[in-house]
Amino acid sequence: DQLGRRENGKTLLDRCDELGLTVMAGIWVEHERHGFDYSNPEDVRRQRETVRAAVRAHKHHPAILLWGLGNEMEGPTSDGRDPRIWRELEELAKIVKEEDPSRPICTVIAGAAAGKIRALMRDYPSLDILGVNAYGGAAGAGAAAAAAGWTKPFILAEYGPVGHWEVAQTPWGAPLEPTSKEKAANYFGAHRGAM
Repeated sequence: DQLGRRENGKTLLDRCDELGLTVMAGIWVEHERHGFDYSNPEDVRRQRETVRAAVRAHKHHPAILLWGLGNEMEGPTSDGRDPRIWRELEELAKIVKEEDPSRPICTVIAGAAAGKIRALMRDYPSLDILGVNAYGGAAGAGAAAAAAGWTKPFILAEYGPVGHWEVAQTPWGAPLEPTSKEKAANYFGAHRGAM
């Protein structure tokens, strides 16, 4: 949504190009947990039109390195067993490749669960690059993807300190924040594991 927005007379992509940066241009893919229905043909049609329009509007810009289709649209706690989402991503990827066959497509999922990655490989073969968001398990995300059978390129898309959902809680349910030293160790471990 923001690629074409102008600030000081220039788009974000123009500014990136001036700075010698290239970007993964993210195209939002709707989440069922936010009310989207992958069983509703009208919802699916509108989303396909939105994806096609985004690629058409920006496909000639030199600052775009690759297309990002969705971020955790399977849900952060989903095991990835719902094939409708992966199959629809395959249809969206075909649209992107039809409009811009020169750039790869990345989709980012929450965590590197083997079942989710195998479902992607089965139902979304046009996916070129797997992106994984991982925090506590960031250091092992690439190895987990490979162990699940992933052989294409991999990106650790988000990582950082252990997430509030991954830590112990107080008796009243508040997450216990790791110390600065523990956070630094997690960053370091994620960096080493990704090398």
